[in-house]
Order: sequence, then structure tokens, then C-alpha cells
Amino acid sequence: MTVVLERRLALMPAVARWKWERGLPIEDRAREAIVITDFVNRAEARGLDRTFAERLITEQIDAAKVVQRECFQRWRQQPPPADSVVLDLSRDVRPQIDRLTEELIDAAVCEQKAKK
Repeated sequence: MTVVLERRLALMPAVARWKWERGLPIEDRAREAIVITDFVNRAEARGLDRTFAERLITEQIDAAKVVQRECFQRWRQQPPPADSVVLDLSRDVRPQIDRLTEELIDAAVCEQKAKK
């Protein structure tokens, strides 16, 4: 599960860059609520404990915001090169995050089964 968590967090600089270029805040409580609800519902349908699933995705979101804040802090001191590629959040990054989120559910289910 750790590998999936790390791979998901590795996408957060791209998320941060997209937000940075558009002057958007790191936190998006409405989006976070959607992600949490969707994750918990899908995880619970696969047999994961609801409380565990909610804690897992909430901790992942919190860690993602830490990465994004670090990027913003770095860019305030030295902005990213203007000619560098900025991936589109909806088209390029979010589909990758969604795939990894599905892998995270798979990994959590496997881990839970291994503990039984």
C-alpha cells in the first residue's frame, strides 16, 4: 500500500503547479468532500471498514496538501520557469490520481485480508 500512496503523492507537484498557474488555493473543501465520499463508498462496497477507509483517504489528502504547500512555498521564492509544461488537471493528472486511488483501495483490501 505504501508504494501506491507514494505514487499518488508524486503527482501532487503537478496538481500544485496547475493551481499555482491559475491562482487557485491549495484547499478545495468541496472537491475533498467528493473524493472522500466516493472513496469511502467504493472501499466499503469492497469490504473495507468505513472508518478505516475515511481515515486512509483523509490522511492521503492531508499529505497531498503538505506537498502542494511545499511547492507553493518554493515557487514564492523562485517561480517555476514560464516555459515549463503545466499538465492539465482534468485531462492529464486527475485520471492518473483516479487510477491510483483505485489501486489504493485494492491494496487496502489485500492488506485487510492478510491481517485476518
